Amino acid sequence: MKVKTIALAATVGAFAVPTAFGATVFTDSGFEDAASFVDDGSGDGKWNPFAGGGTSAIVTDSPRNGASHAQLTMLGANQFAGFFQDIDVNAGDSIVLDLWHFAVNNDPTAIEIRIEWRDSVGDAEVARTANSTPSPGAAYENFSIAHTAPAGADLARVVYAAQSFGGSPTAQVNIDDFTVSGSTVPEPSGAVLLSLGALGFFARRKRN
Repeated sequence: MKVKTIALAATVGAFAVPTAFGATVFTDSGFEDAASFVDDGSGDGKWNPFAGGGTSAIVTDSPRNGASHAQLTMLGANQFAGFFQDIDVNAGDSIVLDLWHFAVNNDPTAIEIRIEWRDSVGDAEVARTANSTPSPGAAYENFSIAHTAPAGADLARVVYAAQSFGGSPTAQVNIDDFTVSGSTVPEPSGAVLLSLGALGFFARRKRN
């Protein structure tokens, strides 16, 4: 019985080892393809822009790399704009979000960066991180945050937004090279689950 218990624990441990995933999980992480920027309510495999009075678009004004970048513009007070994309995660995944941005006349307009953890089956939000509110300068600078996916989440909706509520009447924020890296805890495959069930069955027979 002791041998069976050790074997079971070893099998579980073997399939719970986190593995690194790369820094280009996003579709069009450099904002080079206008076709990946579509406002249809979904962030599945693309960027979904949104806006209220402001604009959210891919432009060629000031790219950090490549030919284009994302740009959020507020042309008056009490406006907002942003974009999001969903990436697949497992509960327990460590996520490091990394991007480059700069702002024109940004003070005191608020930038809000967050991750909304979602359950894709129930199409519902499980939890969300607090808004990170950096104040980038007038040249590209790096920003990164790290979070862990909570239980019940299989999607991470990564949101970048800016707004001018009570702030600067006009503002522009430029974003480029939006990547995510970290480590993922793989879910057991069907074959692994069957193996675990068999081990449990034989352990029960041994006791009996």
